[in-house]
Amino acid sequence: GSKLLLVIKSRSIDTTKDPESIYEQEMSKLKSNNFEINHMINLHPALPDGPKGTWREVIKDVIKHQSLSTGTMMHLVTEDVDRGPCVTFSECDLRDLWVAYKAGNLEASDLFNQIRARQFSQEPVLMFETISSIADGKIDLDELTYLHNGVAMPLPKCLTESVSMHLG
Repeated sequence: GSKLLLVIKSRSIDTTKDPESIYEQEMSKLKSNNFEINHMINLHPALPDGPKGTWREVIKDVIKHQSLSTGTMMHLVTEDVDRGPCVTFSECDLRDLWVAYKAGNLEASDLFNQIRARQFSQEPVLMFETISSIADGKIDLDELTYLHNGVAMPLPKCLTESVSMHLG
């Protein structure tokens, strides 16, 4: 079966550095310790095929393109930053925020913060649901599949409904 490694970093990261250089530095450390990244998963604050980078960069991109939705995903870590195969994702609707913003009822900084709050609220539930599904054998990271009614389906698995239900 698949092995799952969840790495929780307790140390701080220099956020003034370019995210790709931070990523390369961290990957270099892992490789120097002969660490295999095949089953390491990462939380990323965007939908599959969405913007890559830090959560701040992602939100700026969402605002720049006036995206009607955004989300959060868990993906396999690869050499290509934020582009490993998506395992799970959850989407959140932003249309109400755009209506309020365009009507003048929401300042730009509040729009940014509201988008982040929606993503952030999804993250613990998405992580729990993803890790539980992997541990229970419902997601196979070797085959890049998930079980749906006993049938293996190709990843990614949409967890929007499950996440929304947990959030109320």
